[in-house]
Amino acid sequence: IASNLAKNHFRRFKYEKRLLPGKITSSGERESGPGLIDMIEDDSRKPDESAQQAETRGMVQEAIGKLPSQFREAVILCDIEGFSYDEAADIMGCSAMTVGSRIWRARDRLAKLLSHIKNGDIR
Repeated sequence: IASNLAKNHFRRFKYEKRLLPGKITSSGERESGPGLIDMIEDDSRKPDESAQQAETRGMVQEAIGKLPSQFREAVILCDIEGFSYDEAADIMGCSAMTVGSRIWRARDRLAKLLSHIKNGDIR
């Protein structure tokens, strides 16, 4: 049993070594790097869910692109980049209350543009 376990271990190691990406060095060994297995996406998400998420992400990006520039800038700075209203106000050259107002209006417009996603109807 121990002999078979050892053989299986070395077979598996040899197989995983072949899956390593990278160049082969002058000594005939591969450079270290993450194995192909490590680079495969988490299998907890199904392919159809991944495709739907990518499609939804594209629709959201398209909707953000349709916003007026001042609203788009506020949403990107605060909601996507994570800046506070004060930090965004410094960047945009306006008050923090103005940033809050722009974000509220932008979110309202996004909700209207993306209402079909909320209802589960992705087109």
